[in-house]
Amino acid sequence: MSINATPVSGSTYHLTLKLGNCMSEFMGLILGAYEAKEGGFLPGGASLHSMMTPHGPDDKCFEGASKAELVPQKIAVNTQAFMFESSLSLAITKWGAETCQKLDAKYYECWQNLPKLFSENINV
Repeated sequence: MSINATPVSGSTYHLTLKLGNCMSEFMGLILGAYEAKEGGFLPGGASLHSMMTPHGPDDKCFEGASKAELVPQKIAVNTQAFMFESSLSLAITKWGAETCQKLDAKYYECWQNLPKLFSENINV
């Protein structure tokens, strides 16, 4: 018996948009490269986005996904990452924010070159 199945997302536009949701997200990278911020998110790194904090892919990832041909493709090959979400507000400790001296104070800069594609005048 043969089953030919089409993945649910096979003909859809795959792009993680810049977002700010009601969940706190803690993400870490164990192995490989993180497609949304390849230049600065290394194995052993982690990020914490608190509730309603804007976040998303860097400008290069956004541009590449916006121009990519809409065909199924493998992403995150040889990569292992994790993410925990919580409806609770999570906070970083003083050690994590200051003492360890590993905080990326320029993290926000990866979004500075994103084009402004939204119109202030919406006709509904």
